[in-house]
Amino acid sequence: MSRRIILLLLLLLPAPLPAQQPGPPLHDELAAVEIEPPLPLPEPRPRWPIAAGAVLLLGGGLLALYLRKRKQKPLPAPLAHETALLRLTQADGLIDSHDSAAFAALFDQTLRRYLEERFRLAASRQTAGELIRLLADSEEKQLQAHSEQLQTWLALCEAAKFAGAALNDADMAELTAQLRAFVEATKDALPRSASPN
Repeated sequence: MSRRIILLLLLLLPAPLPAQQPGPPLHDELAAVEIEPPLPLPEPRPRWPIAAGAVLLLGGGLLALYLRKRKQKPLPAPLAHETALLRLTQADGLIDSHDSAAFAALFDQTLRRYLEERFRLAASRQTAGELIRLLADSEEKQLQAHSEQLQTWLALCEAAKFAGAALNDADMAELTAQLRAFVEATKDALPRSASPN
């Protein structure tokens, strides 16, 4: 046990410092070394070009975003009479090809869509008989004025679609002209800008 204590004491005792040898004085060494003057610091760069670049980049990004949003504005929906008249232009090709069944289907769809969009009638979901009763009971003055004509058109379309009644070219041309006249006489006079945004 005593050996362990002695060993422990030896480890804990500080080691003796080596003897220092006297050397030349320190100030003589410093005098012998040439000290160069300090290097000049570089001139600080102006920061305004960086700020101007950042502002230009941000402005360009905002302008691009604005132009992109401006291009994506939805086009105004076509009015009911514009859609009906556009669909009636397809009827000319069907008259030329003497296709009375396709003409009757186009005529019926155009008429029903126009009644639905312009007069807010559920025309596409009604049978011809139901739609004729609906038109007869309507209080809309424009529909009352054309009630007989509308009923005749619907009956002709039903006969052509389901009974196979053929329409000649003159009948199809006359029906197209009559429907165009009806659409022009009853078209909605509201401007596009009146629609909600």
